[in-house]
Amino acid sequence: MATIIAETTDQPGGRGRVGTGVPPGRARTEEVESGRGRNARTENRACGCGRPARTVRPRRPHPQHPQHPQHPQSALLILAACLTAASMLLPLWGMTLVSTQYPDGLRMIVYPTHIRGDITELNLLNHYIGMAAITDNYFAELKLLPVLLALAAAACLGAALVRRRWATIMPLLILGATAGYGLWSMHRRLYQFGHDLDPTAPIHITPFTPPPLGTNQIAQFATYSYFSWGTFLPIAASLLIVATLWLDVRDQRRAGASR
Repeated sequence: MATIIAETTDQPGGRGRVGTGVPPGRARTEEVESGRGRNARTENRACGCGRPARTVRPRRPHPQHPQHPQHPQSALLILAACLTAASMLLPLWGMTLVSTQYPDGLRMIVYPTHIRGDITELNLLNHYIGMAAITDNYFAELKLLPVLLALAAAACLGAALVRRRWATIMPLLILGATAGYGLWSMHRRLYQFGHDLDPTAPIHITPFTPPPLGTNQIAQFATYSYFSWGTFLPIAASLLIVATLWLDVRDQRRAGASR
């Protein structure tokens, strides 16, 4: 037997549901709530699963590509660039020769771009033993070294901006190649100056190779060779780059462990 449900108004004297004894006001409330339920079920079916849609959380940034710049590593690379650029203005290596005739010593100081010191007096002495004259034009290294150092400084600045591992390794490779080339060239030049002697020179001496570091005796001269700040600063810059790589690896491992 079917039950007939009639919709009524809230006016006094109006009827509720026929045969149910439900008051008029409550009938309207139940119908509104029933409509809301149908709308909610319709929205759930619209998502295709019959369940409320899940809340999508924002993805975390990849540890290798952070959203914010890594200030300590960038600062280290900028400092390395400044040290490398400053080394082009400072002496790389020097030698002092002392004898009874020159108690204050004769000095030769090698910069990345030129040679300074008591060059006139040294060339005069070198002439008597058949050694080649010391001039800036004789050394091709003085044209190549500033280019390599400037390239390394620019690579450090680029790595501070790019912040990728390959970009950080690049200035380290350039500085390492520059150091290897400089040491090889120094040994070759010292050997060349001490062995390629003019046989017609007034004074004949046994061929020799001045040591790049420390003391030595050449004829009546006591020599002292040393490296200077132009060599120390690129070494310090290389250590800063290595520290940057270590910090990058440490931060990446910490970010991976926290995921």
